[in-house]
Amino acid sequence: MATYNSVGACRSGFSLLLSSRLYKTFVRPKFEYGLAICALLKKDYIILEWIQNKCLRMIVGGNAISSTMVLKHICNFPQMHFRANILITKFCIQAHSLPSGCLLSFVHQHHPQASTFRSLTSNFLLHSIPNNIHCTSQTQLAKHFESVRQKLFNQFCLSTTQVLIHVYCLVLEVDPILFLPATRTERSRLIR
Repeated sequence: MATYNSVGACRSGFSLLLSSRLYKTFVRPKFEYGLAICALLKKDYIILEWIQNKCLRMIVGGNAISSTMVLKHICNFPQMHFRANILITKFCIQAHSLPSGCLLSFVHQHHPQASTFRSLTSNFLLHSIPNNIHCTSQTQLAKHFESVRQKLFNQFCLSTTQVLIHVYCLVLEVDPILFLPATRTERSRLIR
């Protein structure tokens, strides 16, 4: 992220939309690698969220303690805990459809103590998939994940005291302000 920041993914460089897409495409997959197969602890999710917040602060030039909640909402970035649950759910669905001769199926069947598969299948997102959704359809799964995320966000809005989230758009999508043709100064004023 520091490299992208030095070439323009910062407040005085690229637009917020382009900078956030660079982060989403090239940086976030680096620390998402392996999340689908790891049984992480709560402290691990806190560290992942801290890393994401640090990268987003680099984009907007925020200080070390500035909040990134509204920025995540404007750019439509989920919390890292939810993102990890999506990856784990997709992995579990694909692992169930593997033939019995695969190494992963063999390890899980004959050496369950060496497999973390049981702890991965305790994922709340995996258990929330309704029976009418065909698990091989990526579009149906993506719509289901977005609906669960929207429900969680609505619950968060009811329980939070953060004023900016209460007065902001309650739909989870990239903010239309980021698409308006405007100069950097005008867009900065609109976002603020």
